Amino acid sequence: MFDALYNPQVEKRLLETKKYLEEKQGKPLSNDMRELFAFQTVLDVGKYGIPEATHVLEERIWNDKYAEVTIVMALLAKGYLPPMTFSFLKENGQWKLSQWITTQTMLGWSAAQTPGMLDPLVNFAVKTHTNIEFNRGDCRNLKQRSFPLSAEDSAEFRRMWEDPKTRDRQGLLLLWAATGDPEAKGIVEQESLSDKQGRLRQGLREYDKMAAGLKPCGPQPETRGRKLPAPDSVEFWKIASDRDIIALRQCPARFPKERKICAQAQLRAAGILMSNESYEAAAKEYAGVVKTFPELQDEVVEAKSSLARLYWQKLGQQAKANELWKELSALGRLPPDAAFEAGKSVVPVTVIQDIEKTFRRGIFDFDVLDDGSILLLRLLDRKGPDGRPSPSGAQPRFDRHDSNGKFLKSLPDNGITEIPHAMYRNAAKLFLESYSKLIVLSNGGAVLGELVNQFKNFELKSELHNGVGGISHSEQFPQAIWTDAEMFWVLYWESLRGFDYQGALVRNITVPSCREWGNSKGRMVGNRRGDLVFTQPVKGNVFRVDSKGQLIPMRPPKLAEGSFSHIVHMFSDKEDNLYVIDRGSRRILKFGKGGEFIRSFEDESVTEPTGGAVDEKGNVYVVGYGAQGGDVVTVFDSKTSAVSRIRIPTMSLPNISNSNILDIEVSGNEIYMVVAQYVIKADRSGRILSRFQAKSSLRDFVRLAKNRQGNVFFCDGKGIWQYEGENSRLVVEFPARESNQYIASFAFDNQGGIYAYSHPEGVFFFDAQTKQITPLKGKYGSRLFSVRFMSVDREGRLYGTMSDIPEIKTISSDGETKTLISGKASGKQFWSPRDIALDAQNNIYVYDEANKALLKFQPDGAFVKEFSLAKHIGGWVNRIRIDGNGRLYVLSDERDDRRIVRFELRDMF
Repeated sequence: MFDALYNPQVEKRLLETKKYLEEKQGKPLSNDMRELFAFQTVLDVGKYGIPEATHVLEERIWNDKYAEVTIVMALLAKGYLPPMTFSFLKENGQWKLSQWITTQTMLGWSAAQTPGMLDPLVNFAVKTHTNIEFNRGDCRNLKQRSFPLSAEDSAEFRRMWEDPKTRDRQGLLLLWAATGDPEAKGIVEQESLSDKQGRLRQGLREYDKMAAGLKPCGPQPETRGRKLPAPDSVEFWKIASDRDIIALRQCPARFPKERKICAQAQLRAAGILMSNESYEAAAKEYAGVVKTFPELQDEVVEAKSSLARLYWQKLGQQAKANELWKELSALGRLPPDAAFEAGKSVVPVTVIQDIEKTFRRGIFDFDVLDDGSILLLRLLDRKGPDGRPSPSGAQPRFDRHDSNGKFLKSLPDNGITEIPHAMYRNAAKLFLESYSKLIVLSNGGAVLGELVNQFKNFELKSELHNGVGGISHSEQFPQAIWTDAEMFWVLYWESLRGFDYQGALVRNITVPSCREWGNSKGRMVGNRRGDLVFTQPVKGNVFRVDSKGQLIPMRPPKLAEGSFSHIVHMFSDKEDNLYVIDRGSRRILKFGKGGEFIRSFEDESVTEPTGGAVDEKGNVYVVGYGAQGGDVVTVFDSKTSAVSRIRIPTMSLPNISNSNILDIEVSGNEIYMVVAQYVIKADRSGRILSRFQAKSSLRDFVRLAKNRQGNVFFCDGKGIWQYEGENSRLVVEFPARESNQYIASFAFDNQGGIYAYSHPEGVFFFDAQTKQITPLKGKYGSRLFSVRFMSVDREGRLYGTMSDIPEIKTISSDGETKTLISGKASGKQFWSPRDIALDAQNNIYVYDEANKALLKFQPDGAFVKEFSLAKHIGGWVNRIRIDGNGRLYVLSDERDDRRIVRFELRDMF
């Protein structure tokens, strides 16, 4: 059986691997090439460490024609995998790995999740390869051997399990137990006694479930064991898949009368070619099914659906895809993911497709020049003196293509060594923005100057001259830039600044503070009238700046009432109404105790709300970053109108680096807040009355809550404290099994009992009368879930938000949950403006990443229409551009499959 693990074509690669393994382990290895076979799941294992405890569990052989080998494997730094099964077929007296079966069953999930799927797959494969009828469930001619773990391998498992540096000790123990080693099973029994969440027992049940689907008969133990190292091999899988394709293509000659088998074989061959990224060859196979087997409607529909998806997503032949979808639509068999609507004529065209597959290589950015040609910024591997890729990083290169994607030329090498993260163009200049400088080039690629980040100030060099200083340390990184004939504009965290070309600051426009940009930096463009448009993606802001310097917000279509996307705080009033602060829409939403939506409200001054509370009169207090700063409390009356703002002198607190208010609670005439490591109390005028310095190092998880009597409490580390200024006292400390455990949220019931989520252990209840602490039962009492915010109503019902899921759930004492409010139930949630572009008429187009839609606005910022790109673009949209002929170009990225797709705007709007 193990002879099938070796092929002469990979001998050189295996010998190199053998040498590496011997150096790594410090001992010689056997010359048996079978022991050097590499499985696809550990292609990069040489970079992370040797799987020193890979073990063959058993092998099963039916009728000397079909066989399966099951192994377990530890990957050390990369984690641990469940038992894996590999399938083999005997051809011409030799065992050959079947890539086709193995890739569908090797982790055992298919057998565990879809019982009965494996046998038909195996039967079809055996008949196709060997022309023999076969039933895997028939065990009369089965030969089965199992290989107990050797004492040496058992000791190695124990060593890794006892090593404190092992990343996932429970995962390794599960893997060890899956080998059937008696010592591992004994340890599992001992560990299960202290495993309150039952993770070990559940893990073993999952492994047993997978094994049950892969073992038709009981084991027949042998006395010898087997250890199989797993080095690197790509070629082996290529050989296995090629052999499967050859066998599948022989079906018409082997089974001339069984047309259904032949059609299915051709579909499977196309699927293998797709997985190998041989898209042109796969398209020929699908087209062959349509042409050769017109009477087999199901197979023809499958072939047309797959071929249309291939044309659309991989081959850039959207018109052909549209024709196939049109045919399927007429038959009533249109796939649900088809980018097709009857009567619609939006058919994009892939003009450029990148063949580079490595991380952060290939098309990085692009622009459309005045003559309609496309200028690509590509990142390529930098070559060393020997011509091989250098570890020093990527080399930027500019390529020019015509509007249809035909390559024209590469711009001359300009010696740029910086790796840019954005490209801008205006007039006759290109701007490459990197993390340390901004490089200015001509459209021909010549370097004109640099804007260098010196961390203290910016210095303009070359034709941009010198002398722009005075920019604070907190604003050292620009978020977007733009240049016109007279001004050089830079968008910072809290301002938009315009410089002339002598370096003097000419305009300084205050913008809403945006100190969190995430992975999406701002974008900025300008029109011929002198207007600017820029985005703040994380905040969901798009602003137009007119020629007078007025900052005018641009609004997307109105959000659905009652919808929210990202809960940053939840609290309730005395009538048990629930309030949700939604970061996505920057709104506060009010719901009744039954989950019915009542109203929503917002205020321009709070562009990034972080916390809220409600007083006895129903007034709502909101804190957050914004134009008013993070030290302001905005107060809304019971009619949800902003009535006042209270500024808190948070900067007066000693030794703080962040003066923003992170949480708030209101009781009587006092306001309680969390600022950095302090919990403070202030009056309604903003005067700080007292403070307490929290001891926890987890500052972001100091939260506030009050009981029914109006006393305010806060969590600090593993405990909950009652606030009494400098004399604040510890009320309860929850049990902790790990040093990094902490209270993340808590709430009070009518009797003063406390529900608390102790991260990462789960939800606990503290009985104020008995002083007993008990864990919540059920899955939400486990460490697998995170309760971010909690509330308890007068009837004792517990509400919670789970992790980042935009829902409010009710949680019973036994851990059962029901969704009370779903933020996504009512349509569009929020928007995330990723990029902007202007057409020749100065209309503004904004790409909304959250809803995968393109929004059109008039030049004055008025909303016009929205067009969904969800079915037309499969990957992430990194950039949009518009040429002078009214055509939209989109740079998308799907699993490193980068392409530029062109749309006709007149078909979209």
